[in-house]
Amino acid sequence: NETVNIALASIGAALVAVLAPSAPWLNIVLLTPALVLFSEISPKVLGMRLGVRWLHVATIPITVLFWALLPIRLTVST
Repeated sequence: NETVNIALASIGAALVAVLAPSAPWLNIVLLTPALVLFSEISPKVLGMRLGVRWLHVATIPITVLFWALLPIRLTVST
């Protein structure tokens, strides 16, 4: 959730700075609804509608990342 917020805010700020440098307020007006929709509402709707099926799909990349980062975690923690 936090990663999506940061990524969307960074990309949106860069786009607004390039496309409309004289209107920085567009960043707030355009990105606030997008952030709420994509990082707050959508995950909750997916969780409610798809439930356990979504759980099984979502755990695959998380498990792969867990094992891929294991050597780094062991190196840092020792």
